[in-house]
Amino acid sequence: MLNKRTLKKWLPAFPLVAYVIVFLCWASSGYPTEGKICDPTGSNQNCDSYKLIFYVAVRAIYGLNFYGVLITAIATAVIAKLTVTLAGVGRQQIVDTRILERAYLAVKPLGIRPMRSDPEVLGYIGIINAGKLPARNVHSYVTFAPANAEPKKITAFTIGKAEGANVVAPGIVMRQGTDKSIAVSEIKKLPKDKLSFYVWGIVYYNDGFVDTRHIRFCHRYRWEVFVDEGGRLSAPAVEARYHEYGNGTDED
Repeated sequence: MLNKRTLKKWLPAFPLVAYVIVFLCWASSGYPTEGKICDPTGSNQNCDSYKLIFYVAVRAIYGLNFYGVLITAIATAVIAKLTVTLAGVGRQQIVDTRILERAYLAVKPLGIRPMRSDPEVLGYIGIINAGKLPARNVHSYVTFAPANAEPKKITAFTIGKAEGANVVAPGIVMRQGTDKSIAVSEIKKLPKDKLSFYVWGIVYYNDGFVDTRHIRFCHRYRWEVFVDEGGRLSAPAVEARYHEYGNGTDED
């Protein structure tokens, strides 16, 4: 491969090489002293003889005119190709920017806690923005219910109407409670052998570019993790498990 040092070394020899090539071409033609130049727009029979130097100059101009059109066509094709390529790069950069800068929402469990005045409990979640842009038009549906069955058999979770129109800034955790409460007296009547509580729902939001993002969630609390403090039941967030079903996003 040629480098700058090699080119610099052999550059002085280029004129000599060119002279040798021209001389050999002249010699192979029988050392002519004249050449015929024909009218390019007329018949080849309408030709005049000219001195060799003038003949070579005119032929060179004709060649430049021919190859100039060819070079222009090639350059136009190359420019068109580069334009298409740059357009594709531009679109990809927009996609990459959206991926890096958009809002990303996640939902973490915040436990099941008693209400302050009534002997009832509510489920809680935290909506977290782990992205770089604010999540806008955040509206959600959050509910919970007990089920006395093997967790692997609980696979269907009904989604109701989402409500709200909030903005969640990057790094912020928005606390959200379930749409209903469950009385402690009703909980104590339930069979306890396979009892678990499920907090589930969906969060819709605008990620800064797309208005149809959503994330589905489902957290499970086993009855064994509940604490009874004078009739006030609660389940700590650290005991929550992400259920095998009911979790996902619009990008799954």
